[in-house]
Amino acid sequence: MNLKELTHKSSKDIIRSFDVDFDIPFEHDVSIGLLLITGAFKPNSPLEDRVGANWCQIVVHDVNYRLLEGLETIEKSKSDAEKLTQFIKHLNFDSTNNIDKYQAYVAARWHDAAGKIYYRVGEHTEARLNFEQAEKIVQSAKLWYCLPDIKSNFLRANYEENRIVSHQIDLASAYEELRLNTLDIAKNKNIKIPEPGKQNIYLQQESVENREFLRGLASILHNESVEYAKQGKIGLSLELSRKSEVICRSLSDKYRLAQALNHQAIRALVAIEDRIKNPLPEAHQKFEEVKTAFQSQDLYNIALELFIQVKNMPWKRGRQIAEQNIAKIYAYEGNFSKAVEVIKLLDELESERQVRGGDLGLDNDFYSYTVIALETVINTAEKANVENLGDYSIGELRKRLQKEKLTEIRSTRKVVKVSMYKRDFANKFSPTYLGLIADELNNDWEKAFSLIEEASCRELLDLLQTQNFPNTNWFRERPSIRLPLSQTTTDERRRGLRQIKPEMVNQETLELLNQIRMNYEQVWFNQPIPTSAHNPEIAHEVCMFTANEPVVIIRYFFYGNKKSPKLGAFVFTQGKIEYKDLDWQAIEHFIINKWEIPEQSESSLRLNDEVSQQLSELLIKPIWDLVGQDIKDFINQDKEPEPNSHLYYPHLVLIPSEKLFRLPLHIAFVPDTKIPLASAIPVSFSVSTTAYVNRGRHFSQRYPVKPDDDLCVLIKRDDEASGKELIDINWNPQHFHIAGQPPEGVSEYQDAGKCNREGLVNLIDKKPEFFIYSGHGIYWKTPNYVETFLELGEAEEEIDYLTQYDIATGIRLPRNKLTILAACVTAQGSDSDGGEVSGFIRSFMAAGCGALGLTLWYVQDTSIADCIRHLLTEIMKRKDSGKPFDVVYELYLYYRTLRKRFSNNNDHDSRKSSHRSPQAYTNSSNHLIESCPLILYL
Repeated sequence: MNLKELTHKSSKDIIRSFDVDFDIPFEHDVSIGLLLITGAFKPNSPLEDRVGANWCQIVVHDVNYRLLEGLETIEKSKSDAEKLTQFIKHLNFDSTNNIDKYQAYVAARWHDAAGKIYYRVGEHTEARLNFEQAEKIVQSAKLWYCLPDIKSNFLRANYEENRIVSHQIDLASAYEELRLNTLDIAKNKNIKIPEPGKQNIYLQQESVENREFLRGLASILHNESVEYAKQGKIGLSLELSRKSEVICRSLSDKYRLAQALNHQAIRALVAIEDRIKNPLPEAHQKFEEVKTAFQSQDLYNIALELFIQVKNMPWKRGRQIAEQNIAKIYAYEGNFSKAVEVIKLLDELESERQVRGGDLGLDNDFYSYTVIALETVINTAEKANVENLGDYSIGELRKRLQKEKLTEIRSTRKVVKVSMYKRDFANKFSPTYLGLIADELNNDWEKAFSLIEEASCRELLDLLQTQNFPNTNWFRERPSIRLPLSQTTTDERRRGLRQIKPEMVNQETLELLNQIRMNYEQVWFNQPIPTSAHNPEIAHEVCMFTANEPVVIIRYFFYGNKKSPKLGAFVFTQGKIEYKDLDWQAIEHFIINKWEIPEQSESSLRLNDEVSQQLSELLIKPIWDLVGQDIKDFINQDKEPEPNSHLYYPHLVLIPSEKLFRLPLHIAFVPDTKIPLASAIPVSFSVSTTAYVNRGRHFSQRYPVKPDDDLCVLIKRDDEASGKELIDINWNPQHFHIAGQPPEGVSEYQDAGKCNREGLVNLIDKKPEFFIYSGHGIYWKTPNYVETFLELGEAEEEIDYLTQYDIATGIRLPRNKLTILAACVTAQGSDSDGGEVSGFIRSFMAAGCGALGLTLWYVQDTSIADCIRHLLTEIMKRKDSGKPFDVVYELYLYYRTLRKRFSNNNDHDSRKSSHRSPQAYTNSSNHLIESCPLILYL
């Protein structure tokens, strides 16, 4: 089509033929330029043209893997697409009105393109919903030519969504059924299907509808071939891929042709690599089977020729993928002078990164594979005893490799705005950090510690440094969450669900939970939070901090190989940094067999002497020699508190790594005793050393108390959660606000409404200095993620649940000094792979809370109520004394008092406790452990 013909096309003509006349020949710039000329993007253009033009733009972003731009275009055009979708629901498609068909077409294509972007960034539920909407429109409007492509996309998103909640779908069989149904449509429509080895028609002469239909069939064949390859059915996979290839060649569809050829080449390369890495007979047999499927004895040449074809096609990303793999093939063949050309590809990516302002967009996986290709070339050369590759020595390439790995991580870090990044960080970048940390442990502890902090709590640190993360009204307006209720407990514990099995939760609830999480991600995406700068001198600053404060900081961390990591701990005390290895295998065994909440269990009690003893033996005793004499003297002397003793005392700060957040380290025994740590020494936790030292979280330990400080309580009271922590605390009734039903004995307070989201909003509007939730915590573990909830509602029909995302996007606590979640397992769900922190720890800190009190097990009602009542009572005393309240020290004093009370030496001699050894208090430790339910995160 010449330029004169193109310039006379209307917006409708361009949009309607975009898929086959512009997307296929990679003339995207021409189509977008023409749409700009025709004014399709303008606000006053017809609604269907605006939606169609934005569909074209989303497709361009998808092909070029500019996913951030794709998400931005979706957000910008979403309201138009929704208006059009609502409008066409009222159309009658039994008529032959072409404008109605066009409106339905662009609405369906917009949802399909949006679904692809969501799928690529890992939002599988959102992807499935968009593909589902697209399919509904297509079926209603009888747009048969769109159906293959859209149904193919829907199948994959539906599979991924179900896989997350452990519902298994045979995707290969589903694609096979779809292919057969599509072939039936082709037969009924008299559409000729190009076949391998036959003279094929020149499809450019076919109608737009027929070409679009065939393009969808090629997509189905490709996706089916990928799934059969995963099942090891290489012959069938190649057969289907070649059928897709023939259709693509007939359509001159270079993009999908490159996908087909790339798939075939990778099948050959995977067989080559499997035989190299695995010399066992099974790998050799598989290698021979793949040679038979290709009908060739030379898989190296097969793979090389296919990748070269892809390299010479106009799809830029396909070319770069080919160059990655060509370098690996040359390395395996021993042609290192050509293999080292992968450096040129890295140089090209570096140039692109600089053009993008120093980040990689969302194409982090591609950069990762390029770095892997370079590492493969280096490792293969070393095995062949090659010292130089072209102009580079192996040593120079190793340094370049390390530089590229850090560049990859740091540049990607700048655009961690969507959930895909957080998941991919664990898979792609966390292993890099683990390896780099291991290397530096042998060279420079300060550099190793800097890398540990760089890899940790990235999202939360960003949230802590922003003051304008927006509130959303959606939290207040969303539907209620319906989860299956747990059985009533019989041992006076605050209720919590051990497991919510996915099959117990209906699809509507799953979609609502996904939408709540998506809303959180969308808020962040729409108003990006500045990336907090990493401090490379953090180890030095922590040393300076501990030289000036009587604080011992224990920082646990992983290093080494991702599949079999090692666990270590840095200890900072009195200006020094020390390091110790720990036995991760033994710790992991303990977590699985002694601590993790079992899937089927009616028992709420996992606490006993053995748990505390093993926590001590595994995680405290190995580093006890490093904590310094001040800590040991404080414990051994066990002095009664004196006036102003809260102003200077040793303080132990524990900073868990991922997988350790779930452990109650505060009840680990002091080594060689049966005294829980928290009753022997002031103990607090933090999410990272950077947060504690550099982000000022240590300031939340001690604060003044003023007469007009507000205490706001959201209370879900029933037979299992008494709310007795509010009795006899003597808080000023004018500043004591309750949403929910207070316990008997609490009569003077300000009524803030019911225990629901509206009541929570009423409380938060007070900007409370002290905030308490009293009720039930719920823990939900699936194979892919963990969620925790806080229960709301007073009558059964009013039951609702508060999520961590509701807190992060719906409330702010700008003046808060102390927040306590007096419910079960509220600190659980804080783990996430790759060093992030999640759950209510993240959300309440992001909301601006001060010190944060949480629980790690199914707590006894009396234990948690007594503990919190003590803290509230002591806070009240500070209102009149003018002295600051130290929540860490006060919690320690409370636990210490319980230790004295629970000892068997409750006689005249025991009252002279300052003259007795703490080892004397060894009995009733189970009761003491249960009575230490609260941990504090600063």
